[in-house]
Amino acid sequence: RKAKEDAEEEDEDADAGWLQLGGCDVLLPAGPCVGVVHFVGGALVGVAPQSAYGSFLARISTAASVAVVATPCDGLSSGLDHWAAASEVMMRWCAAQEELHVAMRARGVLAPEALPVLGCGHSLGAKLLVLLGADEQLADALGPRCANVLVSYNNFAAARSIPLLQQALSLRDGVQRGDFGSGVPAVSGALELGARLGAGAGAGLVSLGDS
Repeated sequence: RKAKEDAEEEDEDADAGWLQLGGCDVLLPAGPCVGVVHFVGGALVGVAPQSAYGSFLARISTAASVAVVATPCDGLSSGLDHWAAASEVMMRWCAAQEELHVAMRARGVLAPEALPVLGCGHSLGAKLLVLLGADEQLADALGPRCANVLVSYNNFAAARSIPLLQQALSLRDGVQRGDFGSGVPAVSGALELGARLGAGAGAGLVSLGDS
């Protein structure tokens, strides 16, 4: 019971302090800010980075005294066009900049635009950061980076990168065709799939956060 209560308190702490700025999930450090981490999550879970990576990113912000800008990306779940997804990440990042700088100045950061920016991507998010750096126009729009941290980077085909992807796509196609009638089997299938995805992502991220 004590362990469960501690876990719940940790989840609440991870959710505290997050802002929505320009469509991005933003966490500012409580004290001085020495830099900005631009985070892009992996396939499927990268659509909601605060929910999927909140504890991990909060630890980074606290330990390194950095602001975290986590960019949701619909392209991480709605399609396999990774260049389009990279462009979406760039546009969301740029859209958040003015609001981010206003919020940082309100916290006493005198020149937020001069802070170093570090990219951090997990899995497919890491690939998107690589694509952004490989295209001159996208890189110019994104702005300078002092470095990128690529966690679990891979360039495999989607079926190999995400073992449950084919099941998810089959379920989606069946729903669209109306194969499930009342929809009850589709709902139970979706819940089972979501539970399996959540359990796998959660276990991996806890380990990653501890490291």
